[in-house]
Amino acid sequence: MTCQRCQRVVPDGSAFCPACGARTAGTVRRLARDRANAKLAGVCGGLATYFDVDPTLMRVIYLAATFFTGFVPGALLYIVLALVMPME
Repeated sequence: MTCQRCQRVVPDGSAFCPACGARTAGTVRRLARDRANAKLAGVCGGLATYFDVDPTLMRVIYLAATFFTGFVPGALLYIVLALVMPME
């Protein structure tokens, strides 16, 4: 298989290109709570895994968005995601 970004050969079964770090076309991202990166229910850890960012950065972004929206919408969204998202 070849990388779509740098056109180098990528080993079969790899999720990322070893040369440029791009996600390979054959991988499927699945939104699920992450038990390994969980602090409360694993929602921010799962979102971080899904979007390929650091879990701490995702928590800071989510916390800032929650405070800037008046706390209630962000807290309700977290509870809904904790109930809806499957555990990894």
